[in-house]
Amino acid sequence: MNFDKTKTIRLASEKTEKDLYRQIHLITFTKKSDEIIQVITNNDASHEECSMSGVEVYVVSKVLGEQLPPNPSIKRDALKRAPYVKRWAP
Repeated sequence: MNFDKTKTIRLASEKTEKDLYRQIHLITFTKKSDEIIQVITNNDASHEECSMSGVEVYVVSKVLGEQLPPNPSIKRDALKRAPYVKRWAP
C-alpha cells in the first residue's frame, strides 16, 4: 500500500449517546501498483477515544453513478471544499 495516497472522507457523524458518536467513513487506499481499493467503515467514537467500538469494514466492489450526491441546493465546488459531509441521504 502507498499510505501517502490514502484518502478519508467522513460521510456521516451522528450523536448516539452523551459523548458517543456513530461515524461512517469512505477510505480510499492506493496500492503500489496504483490499483484503488475503497472501503466504508462504521464505528463509534468519543472525544476521549477515536474508536469506542470495533470497526465494521465493507469493501466497495462497484460504484454506481457519481460519488457525490447530486443536490441542486449545494454547489459542487462547496462539496469538494468541505472537510466532510455531515449527513448524506440519497
